Amino acid sequence: MNAANSGDDTVIEKAIELGTNFFKNENYQDARKLFEKAVKLVRSYEQPRIIQLRIAANLPITPLNSDGKLYHPRYIKLLDNLAACWEKVGEVSKAIRVSKKMIESEPYNMKGYIRSARLWLKMRDEKMAYIVYKNAILKAKEGRQQRNISYHKDTLTFIYDQRQLLRNKLDADQTKLKENSEYSKNPLKRIVIDPIEEYSELNKKKAKLSILATQQTSTASNNETKSLDFLLLFPSEISVKILKYLPAKDLLSFSTVSRYWNLFITLNSQLFTTLNLNSVRLRQITMFCKFFNKLKLTERDFIEGRRKLVLDSVKLSAKATSEEKKILQTFINYSQWFSIKKLVLSFPNLTTTDFYKYMKENPALFDNVSQLSLLSALRVDRFDEIAYLSLFPKLWKLELLINKAVEPIDAGFSSANSFHLPRNWGKSLESIVMCYKVRKMNNPSLFIEIVKCNLASLRKICLTGIEFQPSETQFDWLESLVTLEELWIENNNNCRLQYFLQYISRKFIFKNLLKLTIRENHIYPPITLATLFNSENPGYPSQNDTMCMKENLKALKHIDFMNTSISGEIVRFINSLLETHLIEYLNIGKCIKLGENALHTQERLVFPNLIEYMLPISHLTFNSDSFVTDTTMRLFGEQAAFLNELQVLDLSHNGYLTGVGVYDFLKAMYNEFQRPFKHLIVNGCPKISHETINSLKGNKFVEKIECNYDLEKWEVFGKNSFNYNF
Repeated sequence: MNAANSGDDTVIEKAIELGTNFFKNENYQDARKLFEKAVKLVRSYEQPRIIQLRIAANLPITPLNSDGKLYHPRYIKLLDNLAACWEKVGEVSKAIRVSKKMIESEPYNMKGYIRSARLWLKMRDEKMAYIVYKNAILKAKEGRQQRNISYHKDTLTFIYDQRQLLRNKLDADQTKLKENSEYSKNPLKRIVIDPIEEYSELNKKKAKLSILATQQTSTASNNETKSLDFLLLFPSEISVKILKYLPAKDLLSFSTVSRYWNLFITLNSQLFTTLNLNSVRLRQITMFCKFFNKLKLTERDFIEGRRKLVLDSVKLSAKATSEEKKILQTFINYSQWFSIKKLVLSFPNLTTTDFYKYMKENPALFDNVSQLSLLSALRVDRFDEIAYLSLFPKLWKLELLINKAVEPIDAGFSSANSFHLPRNWGKSLESIVMCYKVRKMNNPSLFIEIVKCNLASLRKICLTGIEFQPSETQFDWLESLVTLEELWIENNNNCRLQYFLQYISRKFIFKNLLKLTIRENHIYPPITLATLFNSENPGYPSQNDTMCMKENLKALKHIDFMNTSISGEIVRFINSLLETHLIEYLNIGKCIKLGENALHTQERLVFPNLIEYMLPISHLTFNSDSFVTDTTMRLFGEQAAFLNELQVLDLSHNGYLTGVGVYDFLKAMYNEFQRPFKHLIVNGCPKISHETINSLKGNKFVEKIECNYDLEKWEVFGKNSFNYNF
């Protein structure tokens, strides 16, 4: 039997779904290729298999075409989609050939006729479109009378109406052509007009118009009973609540429905608290801005006596790269009376210098912005790229996503005109995120310039993709950030956990650091007590030497040292410094220095010691750790009595772990506490079978278990998880 016949037929449905997504995203070439492959696949099905599929789909199994063959139930759908793809890429003639195949394959299916007629109209061949609709009506009559085929009423009505419209147009064109032909033969020929006959014809026309008007009135009265205008029926408060669920683009379209709708929308400015203007064209943004200028504002929309449209959120991006500058400039120039709280700008080809150039033309627009998210490019030779931030005096959340670096055109460009933010800037700033997708930043100068300001309220910092100087002083910028509660540093060149630990062991900095995430992007030598404190003394470190580190980490609840060079000795050392009742989360996944390939015993992680120091931990992650084996899980299970607080255990991407080790651990936990374990994650573990998963669930050893064999490996997303999500 053909492989296509024996395979799972869901492949066709997945192909249709994926191709439709490609089509919606305007990726017509990929959609076309996918539909062509799917068409070849369904044509390879043998007739017995096709009969089974048609019976399952409640379709006739008697051939209705001239070749006497039956086709796959989704064959016409695939051809219709393929024709649409050819039409979108401008190959209308190929689309017509595909629609002809649709008609030949199933002559009583109206989809082929409708698609073919539309394509002929696109080719401006109204006569062929008329013939197609005429044949469709004949086949529909034959199908109903001889083969008992039922058609949807709306489909037939559409075909009848289109045929009549084309017929009227063709008759009018023929009459006009005939009159022009007679006039061209004898343009000076006199025409005798009979007054009585002309008066009679005029009365006939009036009578026809009267009948037509009566029919339209009766039709309108019937429609009124079927459709209702909820803006007229509902109280205005309810109508506003309904319209609030619609995006700004739809509200702009609805404002053209009628004068009343236009008046209602323009009188209720509270409908526009959120503007999602993603992937817009220059023409669209111009229409939006002009429409917003017509809005009638309420008392809510006046700030300090000035007319302001208060917007909670604005998202703006361009569909075409060539229009990015014009769209940004148009939005800023037309937004003289906007007051924005959250601003998201996505222009990956504009530099921050371009932003400053346009933003300074209307600085009042950014006076009340509290959250700014900016996707842009960066001039690697400029030191004044930070200037635009001076226009945002009330920021409390800042996200800078650098998509690419732009090399200078003029090699002789001088960066002498450096810019410094005012010292009092950022006094309300609580969160900073800087994510670089490029590696042309030779130092974190932009970030350093920001932290020079008086950031008295800063709570969170996230840095990814920056290249640090390879020295022990790379964390000196932390000295003034005493209010920091979350520090997230990952995928930064030359940035090492060892340098961070050495820095916090020398200075008192943090008062309330709750979350600490440091992930390296290179393999460095293992961190031991000797390398950390630069001593070979076995009694090192002393209590005085660890006082600073203990004070800096005293409030820590969340630790993430994934993909670092940390050793088992340092894990145990940090545990000994912390208050054990506070730790909630620990992630030491992908730490190769903890595994069996560690050079010295003190570098390895010994489970009983870990559990002894960290009794109340609730979330533990050993993702992609080579030391996690069945033996490890057996040792873990032996310490079950100390794991009363453990709620989540992540063992994903551990290739040596089998279902036996997982089963033994969960069984030990169940026997100890007489309750199922809360949440186990074993994604990407090929040696754990579905039988083991079902057995664990059946014995109620675990409440929730995740086991996805195809989950992307940590190397794809873990090195820069913020960038991956972005």
